[in-house]
Amino acid sequence: MEDITMAERRKDSKKRVLKEGEYQRSNGTYECRWRSENGKRNNVYAKSLEELREKRSRDSARPQ
Repeated sequence: MEDITMAERRKDSKKRVLKEGEYQRSNGTYECRWRSENGKRNNVYAKSLEELREKRSRDSARPQ
């Protein structure tokens, strides 16, 4: 019988846990995708995870 465990969290190449919608691209940069409250799709790209999260919080606060 197999043990049922929690699903593993997605991590980047430096073993940092990525939040929902965050991805590390094959070239090492980061991307975040989400939908705004009105259903519009949004993408943000950055060279570092910290920069990505800063851009994401800034863009999600912007009125559509």
